[in-house]
Amino acid sequence: GERGLRELADLGLLWQVEEDGRHRLSQSVIDLFNIARRDEIRRNVSVDLADRLKSLEESVASYRVARREASEVEEQQFLLRVEEQVYAFREILAAASRQLWQEINSEFGYVSTIELKLQENRRVIERARRLNDNLALVDYETLSGERFAGNNPQLRRLFLGSLAHALTSIRHELV
Repeated sequence: GERGLRELADLGLLWQVEEDGRHRLSQSVIDLFNIARRDEIRRNVSVDLADRLKSLEESVASYRVARREASEVEEQQFLLRVEEQVYAFREILAAASRQLWQEINSEFGYVSTIELKLQENRRVIERARRLNDNLALVDYETLSGERFAGNNPQLRRLFLGSLAHALTSIRHELV
């Protein structure tokens, strides 16, 4: 009760509003909660390119097998799966880029001290650099090679048109 509130106030975690006698969280506790919330948001938009590319590569391989050995209907189902994965990949990358820009544009208003703002700024810049470095690994040669597009017109449209354009745009934003 009241003793617990007094102890928390003594620790500097709460302060008492004089007008109404109610307790409020200290700014440092609010900053800590906001940073934890931001970290959770960051985890939700993290992108594991290696896993996604491996999954895409497996779907392309399945599509190619279906193209050689299965019916046209099955082939179209496998192509649809590849298309869905490419579009989902584009959206996830765009969301990661948007999240970084939202944090930058917020001017880190969720923290109150200059030191914390600088720390958050360094963190966001490092995340943008890592994402950009990872995107550099998904180059034209990789996308045009046999693992992905190869000579197939539908796959070339997906990987060299749609995905390559999105990757270029996101890399440009990150730089």
